[in-house]
Amino acid sequence: MKVVSEKAVKSLKVLNKYQYDLSNLRSHHWKYHIDLYKNCYYDCKYCVYRSGGDMERIEAREDILDDLRDDLKSMDPKGIVYLGPTADVYQPLEKRKKVTRRALEICLETETPTFIITRSDLILRDIDILSKMAQKGLIEISVTIASPNSLKALEPYNLSAEERINIAKTLHEHNIPVSIHLSPIIPYFDTVEEIKGLLNVIEKETKALCTYACMLGMRDAYKEDLILRISAQDKQKGDLLRELYPSIDNYDVQSAKDNVVYEIMEELSQYCDKENIPFACVHIPPFDTVQREGNIFAHKLPTIGDIVRYYDTTEDKVIRLNDLKNHLKKFPSVDEEYLYMIEKYFNEGILFKNTYYHFDPQSNDICYKRMVEIDLKVTNMAVKS
Repeated sequence: MKVVSEKAVKSLKVLNKYQYDLSNLRSHHWKYHIDLYKNCYYDCKYCVYRSGGDMERIEAREDILDDLRDDLKSMDPKGIVYLGPTADVYQPLEKRKKVTRRALEICLETETPTFIITRSDLILRDIDILSKMAQKGLIEISVTIASPNSLKALEPYNLSAEERINIAKTLHEHNIPVSIHLSPIIPYFDTVEEIKGLLNVIEKETKALCTYACMLGMRDAYKEDLILRISAQDKQKGDLLRELYPSIDNYDVQSAKDNVVYEIMEELSQYCDKENIPFACVHIPPFDTVQREGNIFAHKLPTIGDIVRYYDTTEDKVIRLNDLKNHLKKFPSVDEEYLYMIEKYFNEGILFKNTYYHFDPQSNDICYKRMVEIDLKVTNMAVKS
């Protein structure tokens, strides 16, 4: 459910606020987002943005570029802008339309911190602009990889994992900051040992600044089709997936059962910690082995992970609202709308779910105290409004 402050927010023409619910607050530092294309050529069968509609009708949003420039010029304070959250900005149509290239030129012109996730080698065409942005600390490219194994049934038009690693490697060789989105991890489709092997290759070949790990989210629009595709390769795995994602009416995007998410992510986190691999768990912040700072993250919105890591350094390890708000105001990109959302979830007693900080209803004032176990609640991934 989206949370919007009743206070007036400065009107934007085409940019959208990214932080609007608790799941985004956990691990995403982006303040704004915008899609440069409508629908996505890559047609990934697990994509959380699949609506069951006419996905193959790709449209370039060329008409938004002037408004984008106006929004970026007026942005105060600056925040990280995520280009293409629901549709890859380097689709084949981009070869001809060059909407993304023109958008990057605008981001460079306006000195806007920019984040892109892609699976396409077309991004290498724009190394000239990306290099200029990198010199100013204005860009990070995240290459998405869903599996160490072949996923042609689920990713019909995508490059292999090896080819995508080579994209990240090339970007790194040109001094462009690179991360990896290991997303989505499909429980038990790949073994944890296979994923560990992929993490090793990523670290060795790409020198990624972070590997973000995200578990598969299910929506009714594609759930049955996805399970059938996996069952066609391995019926036992398909049956197991159906068990892990039981039908629940009130969830728009449903995660796997809490204990499964916890067990897989904990093992990957412990492995990355041991091997010095920078790792970020999208669902459970204590499993992060890295703190994102510098370059575009000088303009980050603080995540729940950032907050609890700060309070872990305090003497009493207790989080109170006024103290928290004063701490958050130190981040240049924080605004009143963000603070409104923080306060709402804080008072509801759910802000620090999936961390070691537990809501203390017995306290005279509302606060959260650090405990020895994680207050686990992954399955509030996205509740229907």
